[in-house]
Amino acid sequence: MKDTKNNKTTSESISDLKVRTYGDVAIASYKSTYDSMIKGQHYARTVISTDTFLRKDGAWKLIAGHSSQAAK
Repeated sequence: MKDTKNNKTTSESISDLKVRTYGDVAIASYKSTYDSMIKGQHYARTVISTDTFLRKDGAWKLIAGHSSQAAK
């Protein structure tokens, strides 16, 4: 994605964000919608994601993440 000559994101947004905490663990689930041109190919997608964070030494660290394309 660093190749800005051939890759460009026109828009990106996050919606339906839900965060749940369990002591020093937090789980975030959300939808991400984007419109991009990647290596000359157009992609417009909605992705459903879940990220898991651990609070360690006072900072939140991402320890796991998963994303899947949403059904059309």
